[in-house]
Amino acid sequence: MERQGYSQASALSDYRDPWRDRLNALGIQFVHGFPGTAHSGAVYVVNDVVGGWGWVRETADNWISDFLASKLGKNKVDKLARAVADERHLAVLIHPDTDAGLGIAAATADLLDGSGGGDLPSVVPPSPLTHLWLIAPTVPTRAFRWARISGWAAVRLPAEQPQAA
Repeated sequence: MERQGYSQASALSDYRDPWRDRLNALGIQFVHGFPGTAHSGAVYVVNDVVGGWGWVRETADNWISDFLASKLGKNKVDKLARAVADERHLAVLIHPDTDAGLGIAAATADLLDGSGGGDLPSVVPPSPLTHLWLIAPTVPTRAFRWARISGWAAVRLPAEQPQAA
């Protein structure tokens, strides 16, 4: 990996990562290289550690655009185009141990508790979509929701119901 210029890779990462399948086959969850060390190629084994930070607008926009342009994304949008309905919702459940899943979970948590955490995405999904949900299956479950009539929002799922008076 070092010879090819890669300093990190994950078996749970983006499906386009060239190292993902190899790491998964070896049972390795994550590899991180420390450039400039005297011990090139050294391997250190550590406990399972998961961490993340919120998505910034550019990162989110790139991920969303790439997903919608992918074979899977196009297939889902095409299926929804054939539906006879007033609303067409596409829900994308993103594994929480991926960069995207961690990014969504961290950014939505920060936005929902008022501590900032970055801007909402700005990509406008294609017609015929009326809603796009990017869901990180965390507890509590949080998501980015896009609606054609109102744009992007950070939301908790299930939506909180108003209390009867």
